Amino acid sequence: MKNKYIYSFLLYISMLILAAFLIEFVFELLLFSPFYSLREYHSIFWFIFFIMITAGFREIRIYVIKHFDFTVLLNFRVYLTMLSMLLLLVLAHYIFIYLQEVAETMTYRKYLYHFSWNDLLTKIIFTPLWEEILFRGILFGYLFNKTGRFWFPAVLASIIFGCFHLDYFIPSFIFSIFSIYLFKHFNSLIPGIFLHALWNFLMLYSLI
Repeated sequence: MKNKYIYSFLLYISMLILAAFLIEFVFELLLFSPFYSLREYHSIFWFIFFIMITAGFREIRIYVIKHFDFTVLLNFRVYLTMLSMLLLLVLAHYIFIYLQEVAETMTYRKYLYHFSWNDLLTKIIFTPLWEEILFRGILFGYLFNKTGRFWFPAVLASIIFGCFHLDYFIPSFIFSIFSIYLFKHFNSLIPGIFLHALWNFLMLYSLI
């Protein structure tokens, strides 16, 4: 049974990687087609494929649904914990900017950024959902269940998450540790999704 679960997990990860490469390839081809404008919806297409693949694996689907527990939102400690983490993330964000000496670059990006509802939908809803499900729920959850330890799976999952945000690695790593703590402490992905959505909103708003 354990071997079957390992094979299922590896197949799931392989299918996600394949889907990501295929989507990237197709959207690169759109550069030379009349459908160039569809590239704006790259993240939405990825989210759809991610949900389809995740739903196609019974064990993973059951595991994820089990951890979509909204009742934790009735616990006042969830909000206190999220607020504390948010303040620390803001601090880490500005320390990171200062140490990297990119304040002028950030100002330049702020000037160039154009608000769109697609960005808002992607960054506030789709990205928090799939990243929390994949990195905290599935990746950390799988490693935690295999090892029975917290810190090794948490650090490894956070490093992998950081690698997906290389230009913002340190704050992303810290965010991932916080989100994993929320997931493990409250046994639900919902607090992490809310924190992720709120953080992305603040980041997006700073670029408007």
